[in-house]
Amino acid sequence: MRLKFKLFLLAIGVSYFSCNKQNVAKKDQTLPSSTEHQKSVEKVGSAYHINLHIIEQNLNKKDLTKNLFSQNFTEITTAKNIPSFIQSFLKEVQFVDDFKMAAKDEEWQNGTLCNLEPIFTGKKYYNAALHDSLAEVQLVQKNLPNKKLIYAGIDANCLIIACYNGSRSNSSQIAIIQFAGNKIENYWFDYSSEVVSGKYDLIQKLKSNRVPKTKQAFSRC
Repeated sequence: MRLKFKLFLLAIGVSYFSCNKQNVAKKDQTLPSSTEHQKSVEKVGSAYHINLHIIEQNLNKKDLTKNLFSQNFTEITTAKNIPSFIQSFLKEVQFVDDFKMAAKDEEWQNGTLCNLEPIFTGKKYYNAALHDSLAEVQLVQKNLPNKKLIYAGIDANCLIIACYNGSRSNSSQIAIIQFAGNKIENYWFDYSSEVVSGKYDLIQKLKSNRVPKTKQAFSRC
């Protein structure tokens, strides 16, 4: 009698743990990690919506950066050669009417001080100290881009870019844009106080483990 009772309890125990294991397995299948394959970009109609939380917390960064060293990037030396659909996307997330970025050898708005240039008005005025007539000159602010390209590279479905941004610290900005055809699918960016020297330095900085922080879209400054 005791033997039958022990066998009965054993059968109940096996049945319970077997059932519980099946339930756990079901949960593992139906509840995947919330940080896997996150995308920060969604296109609604003709407009792109950016999920800054995903970017701030680096939730899409691992997927975007895992193959950077093996990707075959072609360098883009001027922002004008960045594909127009990517320029349109950056204009949209920057809330600007035009996408302006100086090339490496071009002048740009470096810092917050105005860049002024002398313009001859065609008029003359009399200088009493010199007892002579002199050409009238006005100082006019130059209309310069507030960004300067450091490096941009593109392959079949990804663009990486670094640029200087005219501000008090002249900080550099780095970004990855993933696309399929002419549609932007994923996007991540950050700021760096360090100088980006070129392609491999940019990739190292993109892959580095940065502390998540509050960001604004690349960049509205």
